[in-house]
Amino acid sequence: MKNIKMMASLLLLVIAAGIAGCASEPILSDQGKEVRWLKGDAPKECKELGPVNGSPTHGRFEIAKINIRNATAALGGNLVVVEDVDKESRHGHVVAMKSLHMIGTAYQCPTDIK
Repeated sequence: MKNIKMMASLLLLVIAAGIAGCASEPILSDQGKEVRWLKGDAPKECKELGPVNGSPTHGRFEIAKINIRNATAALGGNLVVVEDVDKESRHGHVVAMKSLHMIGTAYQCPTDIK
């Protein structure tokens, strides 16, 4: 009986750890899905809202992109102009990225601007 209780406790611990691991990944919000990504100048019809950034764990580019799009949406923006992607690597190899930091500016643009 003790073995069954111990196995059940271990199983619950493994399930909880798995759920916690999945929860740590950011999710692109519904508003973030509406944010366009641009390198270069924002259209002149767009209103600047302020600086935004994206900093993921483990240097994953897609996570940084999700974070910066969500941050833009939180300011009420629908366009992010990425100005810099700062990569810090180990041993000089970008493949072994230690950190990655995106810096950009959030804008609110008319919906008919492409």
